[in-house]
Amino acid sequence: MLSPVVSSLIFIDNRRLAEIFPTSLRDLWNDWELRVAVVVSLSMQIFLIALGSRRKYVARDWLTVLIWTVYLSADGIVNLSFGVLSNMESTDEKGLVDPQYMIMAFWAPLLLLHLGGLDTITAYSLEDNELWMRQLLGLVVKFVGAFYVFIKSWTGSLINLIVIPMFVIAIMKCGERTWALRFASSDQFRKSMLPRPDPEHSYAKFMDDYTSKKAEGYNVSLEPVIEEASVVLDHTYKAVGNTVHLDIVILHDAAYLFSTFKRLFADLILSFQDLESSRSFFQDAQTSWENAFKVIEIELGFMYDFLYTKATVTHTYVGSFLRIISLSSTILVASFFAIIDKNSFSRTDKSITFVLLVSAIALQAYEIVLLLSSDRIVLWLSRHKNLLLGHTNQTISCIQSWLQSCHVMPAGNKRWSNCMAKYNLISNCLKDKPIKFSGFLKFLCIYEMVEKNQYKVVGTVSPELKRMIFEQLLPKSRNPLDITISKQRGSHVLKDMGCFDKIEWSVESEFDQSILLWHIATDLCYEIDLRKSSNIIGNPICDESKSLA
Repeated sequence: MLSPVVSSLIFIDNRRLAEIFPTSLRDLWNDWELRVAVVVSLSMQIFLIALGSRRKYVARDWLTVLIWTVYLSADGIVNLSFGVLSNMESTDEKGLVDPQYMIMAFWAPLLLLHLGGLDTITAYSLEDNELWMRQLLGLVVKFVGAFYVFIKSWTGSLINLIVIPMFVIAIMKCGERTWALRFASSDQFRKSMLPRPDPEHSYAKFMDDYTSKKAEGYNVSLEPVIEEASVVLDHTYKAVGNTVHLDIVILHDAAYLFSTFKRLFADLILSFQDLESSRSFFQDAQTSWENAFKVIEIELGFMYDFLYTKATVTHTYVGSFLRIISLSSTILVASFFAIIDKNSFSRTDKSITFVLLVSAIALQAYEIVLLLSSDRIVLWLSRHKNLLLGHTNQTISCIQSWLQSCHVMPAGNKRWSNCMAKYNLISNCLKDKPIKFSGFLKFLCIYEMVEKNQYKVVGTVSPELKRMIFEQLLPKSRNPLDITISKQRGSHVLKDMGCFDKIEWSVESEFDQSILLWHIATDLCYEIDLRKSSNIIGNPICDESKSLA
């Protein structure tokens, strides 16, 4: 409990703080606070659905910062709106429900629809998936607040009735987001990858049989049974020839390999059969380095969609059905709102409501278009080509061409940025890059993060580099039991260049120390090769590296 003196001082300070702003400005803000918050929330949703998935194939720091800021601010704006709605007076001077509050209460389920998130981004980082229970609890609290606002505005009118289907749609959307976050969490993801327990073999029964047979005088020994690996990689589409587009062939191979590849993200061990299936694809003579990298890009795209979007929900029959129900219900609600009597509402509030409803319809339709253009749908269409009267390639090509012309999907179905971040330790130590406003950044405790980003360079991965990586790894992966590839840390490269006389010291050192040593050695070798290509006489860097060795 605060003393009367302290309470009076706080009251005086609040009055002085309120006197800073004129009364007319405060009244204007009180009238437009909720309207501005609703419009800002809608703008954030439009931004997230337009650019939320662009970080998948655009490596730009400014885009990452913008998406991070909008993603974290979206929930705060909705919370602010619910707080204003809850504190607003719902009745007029006659004790009746104010029409202005009635139409503003109609915005509550639309705000919950924003909370449900978009298909393009449900989680910004993996930590968001782990906090799905916190997200669920927050949604429950917000639904209670929205229902409280709905009860305060209830008069039994038509506008109250059309709020009910919007609440149902909001529950569906929020449920989809929570389910996607839960399924992408590490525990649930790992459980989904584990095979079901096999009840056929009983260890106790096996040991009883072993003990009894041994007691009877039989020569019994325990030896593992080695089963021959069966490679099950599906190449049925390759045998068709020119009747199936090459991209569809690659898409089928990537989908098959993804079923085993995703286990690595759950820290599970791949079986010998899984490794052999993967090796058989990359060792195939028909697999070029371009197709190999395309397969990897598609696999990583599947993994990104699984971890950061609603792919686990949308790419199901139930999810597709919910999309149709949600869109059709929103259209019906907008149609009923257009024909009901709205003379008691202000023109501004009616305009905002129309914008919210039309935007909800447009965003849901856009999500359906994105769903139709995804790799999963193209894969499904190619597997059910009989439904398309045998014109699978023409249909898919027409859909993708139309989507690219509308700028819905990137040209060439770009799946990653084709860029790689580089960090040079020598440049960080020798080349000082001053950072502006360092004192302010240190006060915000983000100076170290900005300093590291100052020395990061994003470079394009050239086709020559991809080809070289594929050609280097291909012969080393022919023998699955050969572990020499893990022991080679670039020693053969420096031997050929003659830059280091003895390199065993780097291989025999600790792994983390070896990484730092080879990081520096790579930079030195790059400078040597650059000077040789420029016909520079003498090579002090190589001489210095020899002395270091």
